[in-house]
Amino acid sequence: MSTALLTLPAAAAARTAAAMLATGAWHRYETTRIAFANGNAMYLAAGPVPDELDILWAGAQDPGGALLDLALTADCLWRANPRLRARLIVPYLPYSRSVQAEDGASLGAAVLLRLLDALPALDEYAVFDPHAPQVVGFSRRPMRVLSCLPDVADWAGQRLGPVDVVVAPDSGRARACADLAARLGASTEVLLKQRLGHADRARRVALARPAFDGARVLVFDDELTTGATLHAALDSLATAAQVHVVVARTFAPADVVAGLLAHPVLTTLATTELSDTAGLARFGGPGLPVIGLPTAYKQLVGGHG
Repeated sequence: MSTALLTLPAAAAARTAAAMLATGAWHRYETTRIAFANGNAMYLAAGPVPDELDILWAGAQDPGGALLDLALTADCLWRANPRLRARLIVPYLPYSRSVQAEDGASLGAAVLLRLLDALPALDEYAVFDPHAPQVVGFSRRPMRVLSCLPDVADWAGQRLGPVDVVVAPDSGRARACADLAARLGASTEVLLKQRLGHADRARRVALARPAFDGARVLVFDDELTTGATLHAALDSLATAAQVHVVVARTFAPADVVAGLLAHPVLTTLATTELSDTAGLARFGGPGLPVIGLPTAYKQLVGGHG
């Protein structure tokens, strides 16, 4: 029996939702939103609410609006069926970079997960490749961490051919890249990054330059925003024979994507279905590869506790 799948916001994760529905393990469920002239809205359950439901939540582009949308939706579903146990599936957890406490600074991951934990009916979370693993500790609910790496490895093996070295563009991706390298039978290198300030647009990156002479290199990062880190990584790989880059998600504007494609070292640039609709639109213009995630979706089938 398939599980009901509700996507919020409906358009933001359209490709991911379509891929999940295509497996036959889920069927579509929708709610009705009635908007009022004063900016408020009412959410209604459109038909009987099942006892188990998966909510695919793509809140990266507008976390505040997406969170309110989710809260009102969860409330209407719970009021329609108090027995409801909903699992929140999160392709990208907003504020997952904000996990280190600093005096006078907000701790975004803690704030977001406190708000999520307060919502009715949500029974557990399934989060893909969080930027920082510490986010798990900020929730009182069970949180399952899923990975796109098995599917990235399968795609790389089929599309790229042999890979000699998997490169982490900074220490935060070292564990993921070691996992990916093991799957591909490659070695791992970690580049050293120095970040100045908090603003991405003001970031400058300095990387160590190990020798990659003649190597077939795969660089993996969890997200693409300004492109500064990847540009610096590509600069340090100038002597490689091939340099393929895979980003789990892209939020980058079109000019950032174009700038990376113009780099003389780059051979391939790809992302995965974890990217939201807006990111894919800017990425898909040049017809770049988008990696499907069939293995990842299988991890979710029948996964309610």
